Amino acid sequence: MHKALDYRGRCVVITGAAGGIGRGLAQSFAAAGATLELLDRDADALARLADELAGETPL
Repeated sequence: MHKALDYRGRCVVITGAAGGIGRGLAQSFAAAGATLELLDRDADALARLADELAGETPL
């Protein structure tokens, strides 16, 4: 994701967020300042991602 993009004040919903492309998108949008709504079937992996991103963006 291009650094010039600013997603502060926007909410992004990502399905399949705990792995692969979804995880990468979650990390990128968090770095861009978005509020995230993350969904995944793997609750444990999703919890680990939420812990990882907790300091970067509202979840």
